Amino acid sequence: MRKFGKTLLPILPLIAGVFLGFFKISDLMIFTGDQGWFFLSARDLIVNHKIPLVGITASITWLYQGAIFTYFLAPFLWLFKFNPLGGAVLTILFNLLAIVAIYKVGKNFFGEKVGVLAALLFPTSPLIIIHSRTAYHTSLIPLFALLFFWFLYKLIKESGKNLIWVALLLAILFQLELFHLYL
Repeated sequence: MRKFGKTLLPILPLIAGVFLGFFKISDLMIFTGDQGWFFLSARDLIVNHKIPLVGITASITWLYQGAIFTYFLAPFLWLFKFNPLGGAVLTILFNLLAIVAIYKVGKNFFGEKVGVLAALLFPTSPLIIIHSRTAYHTSLIPLFALLFFWFLYKLIKESGKNLIWVALLLAILFQLELFHLYL
């Protein structure tokens, strides 16, 4: 019985993430005007084969977000026949991957109990629930940030290995959200 509990415990955060992410998703999905740009550009990518190279403008108007979210969103819109719920399913799936990553990182750094606790706190956080249901480029940041810091740790620890992963994940993070530095 004890072995069954140890196997089931790491799955609880995923169950919570699935339930809280998909519960009444058609009623509780948030949709804003800024999201509309990504949905329209994803539709144009599928229908008109028009590939966007930049995304929406940032708060500094001469800077633009990356269009990488459009590339993630397009197959889900096509699969869901252009229903906006396809975007929410995309971000919920990325949220579920983040739960697995949080569990793995927590387990490796601090042990099984901390990994499970951290992975359980993540999907039950109200702000995470809202962001996972919001099909927007910032919803992917937790997963890619966690992967970035994991590979950065591995890079420092193993002196030089994983540099390509650190660079790739940093580039993806810049595509998802720009850092604003004011000097």
